[in-house]
Amino acid sequence: MPLKDIKTQEEYITHGDVIEALYDTTKNLYNFQCSNKDDAENYDNIEWAEGNPDPKPSKKVVEAKFQELKKDFEDSQYIRARQKEYPDALTQLAYIYDHGIEKWRKDMIDPIKKRHPKKSVRSKK
Repeated sequence: MPLKDIKTQEEYITHGDVIEALYDTTKNLYNFQCSNKDDAENYDNIEWAEGNPDPKPSKKVVEAKFQELKKDFEDSQYIRARQKEYPDALTQLAYIYDHGIEKWRKDMIDPIKKRHPKKSVRSKK
């Protein structure tokens, strides 16, 4: 799960996210500590728990996965931006009840989608 900077509220991917993507972290322990975004991007901050049966991944593997997760995170920024602006579910349901689905979409959903468009992703063939 991305971390959030306390001062800027900026979310960012850490090497801890990489370890969680590579291994089932509910079964085995690892320790990852960071105090700022620069620390979060430092492979050397991953401390492997003694007795962990999973081998610590190489820096090359971690860096490749980190770049993949970072790109996915950046590509989904529009989702997080939309989520911050959408009204809560109860407000939306009340609006649908009072005005109908089409007006709800036109008045509440479409303007937010227009402000935060989905990036077009071309399929690789």
